[in-house]
Amino acid sequence: MTDDDFCSGPTPTDTTLRLICGAWVSRAIHVALSLGIPDLLCDGPESSAALAAACGTHAPSLHRLLRALTVEGVFAMDSEGRFRLTPVGEILRSDAPGSLRDWALLMLGDVHGGAWGELLTAVQTGGSAFKARYGKDLWAYCREHKAHGALFDRAMAGFTDTYVASVLTAFSFAGFRTIVDVGGGDGSLLVGILSAHHAARGVVFDLASVAERALRRVADAGLSDRCAVVSGDALTEVPAGGDAYVLSRVLHDWDDGAAIRLLGNCQAVLKGDGRVLVLERIVPAQPEDFLATPGPILSDTTLTDMNMMVMTTGRERTLPEYESLFAAAGLQLVRTVATATAMQVMELRRAGSDPARVPS
Repeated sequence: MTDDDFCSGPTPTDTTLRLICGAWVSRAIHVALSLGIPDLLCDGPESSAALAAACGTHAPSLHRLLRALTVEGVFAMDSEGRFRLTPVGEILRSDAPGSLRDWALLMLGDVHGGAWGELLTAVQTGGSAFKARYGKDLWAYCREHKAHGALFDRAMAGFTDTYVASVLTAFSFAGFRTIVDVGGGDGSLLVGILSAHHAARGVVFDLASVAERALRRVADAGLSDRCAVVSGDALTEVPAGGDAYVLSRVLHDWDDGAAIRLLGNCQAVLKGDGRVLVLERIVPAQPEDFLATPGPILSDTTLTDMNMMVMTTGRERTLPEYESLFAAAGLQLVRTVATATAMQVMELRRAGSDPARVPS
């Protein structure tokens, strides 16, 4: 036997099996969150028997679940066989800063899982997998199923927290006097911006169904005197008076026609020196750029693009595709600013307007 008989890394078979079994890991995480295991471990290690008693499950079966997730790095086991949280598990606590608990429950839950079951239909037809599964689009489903709609809103807010800091580091909002966050959800992004720029004022604009959560988030941040919450439909109109209009992870939810309407509504109320700021992932347009993009960012972008194909009529776009949308809405790209995450900031002005911008 030679050294060549020993593999220093996973074989193609190993890698393929891991990819195939990835869905099992996701389901195990969903079950652990549904049982509240990360929250039960917030005070330190516990045995599987104690955890089973606390959440009303079969102790040996729960032990097997936790053991599998220990191998995956969600939990750790001590010398007494008790389980504790790893840094990955900590992020799944409901009260953790930057918690992804609601995001995981949404993405791994039965509703989204049902839509992903129609992925083949979406690939074959070009239509929405969600609509093929449920007979209506995601937004109508959320309106009709209030509990799922609330989970969706919480999940979107939680995910926003994962990139706010990187956006604020890469792009300066200094000099903007009034910032309107179009489709701003619970206000997470705008709260971050206003907390960093004390001279600015803001408006969170979204559907009435999320306004109450935005009001609470703004109040909790002590920003009620500088940040209003306005409800409405951005596909119809957006509030006037801003010199910066932010569209954060909004355009990727929509087909080209709706995206152009959203951009056009912002352009219609834009002041002469104002800006529209589009925060989205950008798919590399050329093969050399695709191959040169860091793996985690590329994976985030392409997998999210598939999720858009499943859940909505939208998609992640290349920069030329975005520029076509901007031109159709009477806007022009000034610059693109990368962040430490997959999110990028595209700064737009009204086409033909004075290129001078507010100070940055």
